[in-house]
Formats: sequence, C-alpha cells, structure tokens
Amino acid sequence: FATVATNCYTVLKARSAQWAKGQAPDWCTSSGGQASSPQSGTTYSGLGMTDDACRVPWRICMDALWFDNSDAKTFCSNSRNTLSKYTQSASDGSVLLTQMAQYDASQNAISSTAGSFHLIAMWLCGALGSKDSSYVSQCVNYTLMKNICGTSSTGAFGDVSLSDQYYYYNQSLGMLGFAALAGMFPNVLDDTIRTVNIAAPNMQKNSNEQFKGINVLQNRLSFTLPAAKDQPVSIALFDMAGKKVFSRTLNNNAASGRFDVSINKGLLCPGVYMTKISAGFAGKNATEYFSRIAWK
Repeated sequence: FATVATNCYTVLKARSAQWAKGQAPDWCTSSGGQASSPQSGTTYSGLGMTDDACRVPWRICMDALWFDNSDAKTFCSNSRNTLSKYTQSASDGSVLLTQMAQYDASQNAISSTAGSFHLIAMWLCGALGSKDSSYVSQCVNYTLMKNICGTSSTGAFGDVSLSDQYYYYNQSLGMLGFAALAGMFPNVLDDTIRTVNIAAPNMQKNSNEQFKGINVLQNRLSFTLPAAKDQPVSIALFDMAGKKVFSRTLNNNAASGRFDVSINKGLLCPGVYMTKISAGFAGKNATEYFSRIAWK
C-alpha cells in the first residue's frame, strides 16, 4: 500500500501547477499527461478537477490525519492557494464559497459549481488535512458547515432535483466530508487517539481578560484562566453537529488558574470540536470562553 501511495503522489506532483494549489486532475498518465483523446462529441481532456477529482482532498486528508503522511499534508496545505480568501473568513464566513468549486485544467474555477454543498465538504477536508492551526481554524466555520448540511428549504445533504446518479454521489461526498470534519471518521486501523495542537481564534463573553486558548496535548487539554481562585469551572466539548461529547466540572483551587483535563483515548474521534469553558456561578455574570480544537 505504501508503494501505491508513493506512486500516486509522484503522479500528482507531475501536475505541478495543480499540486501547488491542492488540486488534482480527473485522470492522467503516470507522467501527468493527457490520458486519452477526448470522448466523441466532447472536448474535455480529463485534466481538470471536476466530478472525479473533486473527492481527492478528502482522500488525501485521510492520509494526513490517519498516517501523518508528509506529502498528504503538503498537498492539503497547498489548497490555501486555491482557497486564497481564507484569511477573510473570520469576518465573512461565506467568502470562501466562490472558491469551493470544480476547476478546469488551467486551475480556473468553474463558477456554475461554486458553493455546492459536497464541494464545500471536500475543500474543507483539504484544509483539515494540512494540520496547520491557523489555516484550519480560519476555514472551518458555522456558515460553511451549515451549507454542507443544508436546510429544510434546500434539503439535507443534497438537492433532490438532481438525477439519482448525481444526487447520491454528491450526498455521499457531503456526508463523508462532514463526518471527517465533525470527528466521526476514526482511523479504523488505529485504536488510539493522538492529539494535534490546533489553536483557534478565542472568543469570550463577560471578560476583559485575555484568554490564551487551549493547548491540546497527549490525551489531555491544558489551559489557564484569569478567573478568581475558588470559582467553579467547567468545560464541555461539542462536535460540529452540536452534540455534547464531553463535559467535566473542575476543582479550581490553583492560584495560577492552570487546568489540565485528561480525556480517555477512545472517547473522541479525530476531527474539529467546539469547546465551552465556564468560570463562575451560573446566572451571576459567569465568564464563558469559546474556542475550537482538533483531535488527530
């Protein structure tokens, strides 16, 4: 398997312009050339990133998350050159939608495909596979996750007006991507959970103090609060579907305000989680800190 994977990365690197943007061709020769003549009545050469290759970011993301493959992380990190507006997403969560599209052989977005729910899922997996703290935290946001899932008016995970062929294919990609992002896709070959330190923009309520964020260490979380000693402190983790997957009340008797929270190895699947830390007494101006972390 390792040899097959290495050879596949060699082929992808041969398409250097696409590799540099975290893109891949639908099909090509082992040297990166056109695989065959266009089908009768068409002009498409197979070198764009359309229906076949749009799933590549998810596949390579899995190689990065499960096996920490350096080529996989590089490919996924290169996707920032396609999703170049990611630095603006903190102020406008939808700004990346125009870039989450299929692409032609010259790496130009096919505008009619931009913002499709399954393509959002695939491109976000590309960001996740980079394992770059800043890049991941700026790409993954509520607006984009909501667009993957759909609404009561658009339909859940897909457009029911599509033909069966595209409806089920797109739905599968959307759900696979969402599962990876929401921590529902563990490495079936590895029954241990290792952690990755991915910092996120920190949001806080009822506090003028600077919250330094959460350090994700081996099977535990570490953070320091400016809250006064002896105030009750609790922490909760939520998956990207909003389900609470972990909670604990902590004994705050450390003058330094430092906390270490151990988490069972098998409790969380790899993925992105929201954290909520509460310090103080509920209903009495308790301070709440919100952040994102990622487990590998």
